[in-house]
Amino acid sequence: MNEEALQYSYDLFKQDGYNGSIEDYKKLINEDKEALNYAFDLFSSDGYSGEVEEFNTLVGVGKLNNSVDVNPETGLEILDTDLKSKDGSLESQKILTNGGIVSMYD
Repeated sequence: MNEEALQYSYDLFKQDGYNGSIEDYKKLINEDKEALNYAFDLFSSDGYSGEVEEFNTLVGVGKLNNSVDVNPETGLEILDTDLKSKDGSLESQKILTNGGIVSMYD
């Protein structure tokens, strides 16, 4: 997926009257084939000359749920190295003498 292409496609969609967030847009083009085709038409009208399948890959259609990015030159999986954490999981903690753990921010 190309974040810049996704943002540009979203901007074109917004200029045409869409008022949702970019997250809403990603969900929309992943779930609504008509919206995806319309986004492709807008992108193409603005100079894109690729096929719809290439556009889908470019904007990350099909990448919402546990999909895998593959390097097209090597065919190998591209690993996501971003750290994922839950709220509060990185808070400092102190150990009490009774063995309990309490957040230092309580």
